[in-house]
Amino acid sequence: MGGHGTPDTLTEEEYERILDAAKDDDTKDLIRLLWETGCRINEIIELRVGDIRFFGSYALIHVDGKTGPRSVPVFRNREMLRRLLEDKLPGRLLFPLHYVTYAVRLRNALKKANVDKYVTYHSFRHTRTSRLLKAGMPDQLIKKMMGWRPESKMLNVYSHMEAQDVAAFLKRHHASQSVFSVYN
Repeated sequence: MGGHGTPDTLTEEEYERILDAAKDDDTKDLIRLLWETGCRINEIIELRVGDIRFFGSYALIHVDGKTGPRSVPVFRNREMLRRLLEDKLPGRLLFPLHYVTYAVRLRNALKKANVDKYVTYHSFRHTRTSRLLKAGMPDQLIKKMMGWRPESKMLNVYSHMEAQDVAAFLKRHHASQSVFSVYN
């Protein structure tokens, strides 16, 4: 878990272990939102009651980060957001503690979960970006979700692709032969 530079990405299994190791619901909810949205930590801990809107099967959270305001969809944790809004007055923060408190809580959860990587809250942003790319989401939609301009090169920094990712993509598309037609 030591080291500096680009944070490591997390597997689904590591995410689940970290979530299980977190001691309190507040930290678990924060981790769930970071995992699903890829938002920056400050964008999440600055969320206020009025920043969330519900639509059918999803919610939109309106965040305002270092690259400006944007809305990010939340599907998997929509009901958790509803729970967080219960009994909160308008304008109140959903996550009222200081960043440092959450950072200590994450560090403790990482130790307890035995995740031996260089993991920070920003690892969730790197992980979400990589997972969206691997799932086939178009670059421009990822850039929109992450708050990057269309011409931004940030996707290159945040995507963590390996040789097995290339093999998996080619295997998925082998049946149609569409990808392999460029080699003929």
